[in-house]
Amino acid sequence: MKHHHVILTSCAIVAVIFAGISINLVAVRGINNTEEKDTKISVTQKGPPPILVETAQVTSMNWQDRKSVIATVKSIRYLPVRAEISGTILQIAPAGGQVPINGVLYHFDDRVERFQLKEKEAHLDMTQKNTKRADLLVNKAISQAAQQAEHVNLAHAVSEVEKFKNTLRKMMVTAPFAGVASLHDLTPGQLIQEGQTLFSFYDPNDLYVEFNIPETDIGALSPGVQINVSDTVSGFTGIANITLVNTEVNPINRTLTLRAKLEKGNFRHGASVRVTYPANAPQMTLVIPKVSVRYSAYGQSVFVVKDNRVQLRSIVTGDDNEGIVQVRKGLEKGELVVTAGQMRLYPDAPIRQETHQ
Repeated sequence: MKHHHVILTSCAIVAVIFAGISINLVAVRGINNTEEKDTKISVTQKGPPPILVETAQVTSMNWQDRKSVIATVKSIRYLPVRAEISGTILQIAPAGGQVPINGVLYHFDDRVERFQLKEKEAHLDMTQKNTKRADLLVNKAISQAAQQAEHVNLAHAVSEVEKFKNTLRKMMVTAPFAGVASLHDLTPGQLIQEGQTLFSFYDPNDLYVEFNIPETDIGALSPGVQINVSDTVSGFTGIANITLVNTEVNPINRTLTLRAKLEKGNFRHGASVRVTYPANAPQMTLVIPKVSVRYSAYGQSVFVVKDNRVQLRSIVTGDDNEGIVQVRKGLEKGELVVTAGQMRLYPDAPIRQETHQ
């Protein structure tokens, strides 16, 4: 009986111990759960750190829309050099070389023609003497018919001399202005046919551009207006001033032809360039820095700052010029847009900003 009592007492003690352990485990678990909840609440309340960005304000300015078209560079003084007579080359301007004013463009072998001219001049001299003698002896030693015949011979002799002089002038052509000769493969001794084009000759320092615009764009263009010219191949840029606006509209495509003299720029005759011109009168418009605009296949967008957070907003842009872009739709004057740090941003991201005007 005593032994049975001891066993019951031991069981009671073990039960009390296990009950205490269970209570402690529940308490510890409850404490841990509370700490986890407090941690989650703390993290949720704290959030990610603000992202440092640079911003700029949407402003307005006097803006003039500009358009671009393809134009052709031409020399004001340009001529195709053609042979006016058949002959053999004695001297010719070097391909791509400079030729001074009155310098030789081409000279054909004219030795035979010069010899023939001397013969004709000698015959003319004799004919002139005969005519003078006939004038003195008319009605005395010779008849009027003989006198008239001598005058006919004189006129023919004068004509022959002028004919050979004109031939010699065609056999040597000189430059009417200083310029350059285009590429050619002609050499002395080569036979040239009448009418054959030898090369082109032009002044590389006196150039203009010729281009066509829609007749609706002519409102802002007139002689004296400045336009920009750029060669997309070589990268050369220049400025030109409009000198001529055609008075007639092309009835087929409703365009006008304009010419503008190049003031500076390293261009060549015949080159294809891009001309940028003002398309309308200046007007007030909203502008933002071009670096703030995100371009994609879906359009343009910017990050707009409000209450130290950003929102991605779609916009419609217009022309751009010197780092700024025209805003046609989507923004209001005075709003802030992000200009640097966009790569780390996302909608509703917190930010801290450095503002640039």
